[in-house]
Amino acid sequence: MRARLAGQIAAPVRFAEQIESMYAAGARVFFDAGPGTVLTGLVRAMLGDCPHLAVP
Repeated sequence: MRARLAGQIAAPVRFAEQIESMYAAGARVFFDAGPGTVLTGLVRAMLGDCPHLAVP
């Protein structure tokens, strides 16, 4: 468990790669379930010009 946690902490976050992959796979609605709207802003900045995108 410690090794897995250490690996997760040290690994890069691939947020942009995953959002782009989700969009390419057909995802068009993204929800930010965190305490703020930082992730919503990032998705809008990345995909804001894409057709049929819904980011509440």
